[in-house]
Formats: sequence, structure tokens, C-alpha cells
Amino acid sequence: MRPDLLLPLLAVPGTDTSPRLQAEATAGGIPQSGWLLDAAGQAVARLDGFRFDFVHLDRTAETLRAATAGPAREVPPQPGLVPLDLTLPGGSPRITARGEWFLLAGWLFGHHGTTPDASLAFISTAPRIRLILHAHGWSGIARVTVDGMVFAEPDLYNQEAGVPRAVEIANPDRRALRIVLAPTGRCNPASQGRQLLIEQVLEETGLPAVPEWRKPAEVNRGGPFGDQAMALLRAVPEAGVLLDIGGGRRQIDDPRYLNLEYTPYTEPDLFGDGLALPFRDGVIDAIYSSAVLEHVQDPHRFAAEVWRVLRPGGRILMNGAFMQPIHSEGQHFFNLTPYAMEMLFERFEQRRCWWSGSLHDAVAWMLQVAQVPARADAAELAGFMASLSGSATPCPTTG
Repeated sequence: MRPDLLLPLLAVPGTDTSPRLQAEATAGGIPQSGWLLDAAGQAVARLDGFRFDFVHLDRTAETLRAATAGPAREVPPQPGLVPLDLTLPGGSPRITARGEWFLLAGWLFGHHGTTPDASLAFISTAPRIRLILHAHGWSGIARVTVDGMVFAEPDLYNQEAGVPRAVEIANPDRRALRIVLAPTGRCNPASQGRQLLIEQVLEETGLPAVPEWRKPAEVNRGGPFGDQAMALLRAVPEAGVLLDIGGGRRQIDDPRYLNLEYTPYTEPDLFGDGLALPFRDGVIDAIYSSAVLEHVQDPHRFAAEVWRVLRPGGRILMNGAFMQPIHSEGQHFFNLTPYAMEMLFERFEQRRCWWSGSLHDAVAWMLQVAQVPARADAAELAGFMASLSGSATPCPTTG
């Protein structure tokens, strides 16, 4: 949603108090950067690239910047970045890959980092090259070389979730640079692997253009947005909003869909905290949240915030972990029983609770985390897992 259209819904986080927008720059008359300030003039959010960010900012520094800023200026034309095709098979002929590289989930180009002499190389004359690498719990230490010289060795381990991590190479003279990405085979002591995963390679090309707001393209690089979620979205009024709390790397091609995320991905519409939602009371028509509840430190407060910002008569669709092992290490706090879900959302008069998945899937995940398949007899393990096969069973309807 465009920042000027979103503004009437926004609030100082966790309150019904509207903030004041102080624009720093505009593009086509639309606020492109600036601040949201509370009544005392303190910054509560940063507006950058048409997106409001309520969590990733130094509030003291941004408050000072806002106090000393002049009138909003129009953003000058800026050069764009275009992706170099990395997909397999038959990606860009400019790419030379050595070693056993693979395509993961249709968008991550990677190497396990377990064999020597693996590399991915290309030549670029672009004035700016940005390598978007993927940092997660199984990542190792990568090496980026430019014309044979080590340019960077980023440690791509990230405990909590898979996040993009950029390495930018400036080439103002537009020389033909030979850029090589490679796993070093080394890793952070806390990492569970030595992978090198690459999200994108972007090059600066084409004529400069004035930035313009566009809804992000539809994509789903996270959990599913299934039939029930789509039905919830379709029931939202034409001028209404479905808020996806913790939508991760998901975006839906519908103007009513709004992804609020904590982690700084490229796909969300804005960044905020589910424990202090940056919306006024009763302005959201429907709320969806999947695989988030186990990752919030105070589920009761989360549920209270959902109730606060939802319009009277609004609907929600929520799920959370029950028998899942620890994932997103460091950010997995509470698994929930059906009774916990009932308790959290007891203020809703009409409720229905059910579960999905199976005992087979839950046990398989637990055994994988415990590395049992590598130590167990394969035939015995297969027989045991076959005995667990079953289907999801609904929880009784209540409310």
C-alpha cells in the first residue's frame, strides 16, 4: 500500500495515537523517505524507499535527523539494478560454475561448501554490482574475489532466520571485472553447515529513472497462503485490508493484502512488531498469521494487539506450532496446545480450532533434527515411520 494511503491506518505502536509524517523526500508527489513522529517529536518509524519501518532504526539518531531536516525535496533520477539470471538449468551464459551447485526452492543458487575448488564466476562492466547472499543457520563463510584479489569474506551464519546479506562492488570506471563467489569450507562455530546460498546478482544498468512506488511482485518464499487464507482475503471489502502478521518472504497480488514483518526482507510492505502493532484501534478488516505465534515472547499480548486493531466483526486465521521441534534457534519460545489457542482468542465469540499435519510428519522432523536416520537401521526406521502414517484430525468446534 502506498505510504500516503497507509498513513491514516498507522499509529504510534501499541496505541490509538496517530503519528505525524515528516517527509524528507518525495517521488512523484508521494512520500519516499522521512519519519513518523509522535506528539513529542520523537521518531517512531523511518520511511525509506516508500516503506515504513518501526523496528530497525536508532530512534535517537532519527529524531535528531528529523529535527534538523529541511523541507522535503523531490528525489532525483537514480540508476536501477537488474538481476543476472542464475537459475538452472540454462542460466546466463555469462556464468561459469565449477563444482556441484544446486537450485534450492526455485530461487536459491547454492553449494554445500564441502568440496574444494567450487566457484561461480562472471565478468561485469556495470558501475555497481550487488551480490545478495543468503544467511541462515547452515551457512558458512563465503569468499568474494575481484580480479583475483579477495574483496570480502562474509560470515553468512544467522541464527534466527534466513535473511539476505549484501556485498556491493563499485566499478565507477566500468572496467571488465572478473567476480568470483566461492565457499571457503569454513564456518562460524555455531553454524550447522558450510553452505553458500545466493539469492540474486544485481547489476546497475540502463538510464537513471525517478523511483516510483510499486506494489511488490507476487512471490512466496516462505509458508503457504492456502485456500482458507485466500477465502479470508476475498471476503475483505474492496477498500479494506487483510494484515498478514509475520508474512515473511510472501507477497500477494491484491491491493488489500498487507504484509507486516519484523525481519528486514524485501517482500514485506512495512516492518513492525506483533507485540505493539503500529495501527490504530479497529482499522483492520481481517488478520492472518501463520507459524508466528511460537516465535513471539508474549502470546497473550500478541492476541490482545490482534483484538485491538481488528474492526468489530472482523475475522482472523491463526496457527502456531504444537509438536514441532525447535526451529529459528533463539527465536522459538512457546509451542501451543489447542487449549492455549482457545485461551488466547477467547474474546472472539465465534471460534473454530483444528490441527493439521500428522504424527508421522512431526516425528520425522524430530528424528531428522536429532540426526537419528544417520545412525539407525534403514529398514527398521522405515517400518517404524510407516506405522505412524495418518491424517489430520479436527479439534472440536467451540464458541
